[in-house]
Amino acid sequence: MSVKMRPFLLLLLLALPLCPGCFSSKTKAPEDKAITVQIEQSFKHRWIEKRSAELIGQGKSPEEALSQSVREFRERYEFTSAAQE
Repeated sequence: MSVKMRPFLLLLLLALPLCPGCFSSKTKAPEDKAITVQIEQSFKHRWIEKRSAELIGQGKSPEEALSQSVREFRERYEFTSAAQE
């Protein structure tokens, strides 16, 4: 490494903690959580609707199809807050 680059790299390393973004330890804003919940709810609704239609097409009654699709969603996506409801 050249001698001229050392001061530049030192300055860069010293300035790095001042940069916002990935190095920040800020927590998520409440609005972010609300958006996440809305997206998960929308995904759950669309997934269950689609899976229920598939099951009805296979000959299940609408009640059975809905029950099975809700159960399958909870099993597949148990890590989401939408699956806990």
